[in-house]
Amino acid sequence: MVRESLRVLAVNGRLLLSSYSENIWEERLRWFDLQAQASLLGPIDYKTTGHGIIRCKDGFVAETIDHEEFKSWGEKSGYPFDIFEVDGSSLFLEVTKT
Repeated sequence: MVRESLRVLAVNGRLLLSSYSENIWEERLRWFDLQAQASLLGPIDYKTTGHGIIRCKDGFVAETIDHEEFKSWGEKSGYPFDIFEVDGSSLFLEVTKT
């Protein structure tokens, strides 16, 4: 996905990817639990949920990307990149195609 996004991006264009910060794990898990209670997704499988991944019994999976994985993606891009967090809740990778 990142490779294709960069391929079609114009020179001097910026690719911005985001993920939830590890800092809000409990809040995020509560939000998904509320969605499951409202039957918007299946019940959370608490046995396999953890470490930034929420798995539901209906097969739905929500993953987060941590700082190290974003760093790896940025390095593999071959372009200048920055990783930053906003409001302690969202982590961003910004790659500038030069």
